[in-house]
Amino acid sequence: MKNSKLYTVDVLSNTVVLTKKFLENASDIKSEEFKLYQEFKALGFTIIQKTRSAKKENNSPLRPLNKPTEEKKPLIPFEKMAQYISMLDDAEEMMDEFDIVREIAKSEEHPRKYVNEWFREQFPTYGKVAKLDENHRIIHKNVA
Repeated sequence: MKNSKLYTVDVLSNTVVLTKKFLENASDIKSEEFKLYQEFKALGFTIIQKTRSAKKENNSPLRPLNKPTEEKKPLIPFEKMAQYISMLDDAEEMMDEFDIVREIAKSEEHPRKYVNEWFREQFPTYGKVAKLDENHRIIHKNVA
């Protein structure tokens, strides 16, 4: 059985399965695909065009666990969290708390997810336009 990305030859069943791309290329008389196509015909192979299989219908009695309306938020890298915390008006206190939460997260099954949930809970305004104080630091103390 000879395989290529554009065609498959099955000598046992005397067939050649050609892709759409192969047939498009074979329409040019000067192409290698045209020459191969002529050889397949001369050798008596049955030529079949490869088609995509239809999408299978899911007949499973199980319901999907993830609700389609549930929006999955991407995980924020720790470096971005630390950078954001460093810009807060209470940066030292929150950085200490961030370090503690990261240490606690090591015992969790999904530590990154655990820290991300804490971060999003602590800083619900993350990703939005921030209110700044007179020192151009993000106001956090009065937000929560």
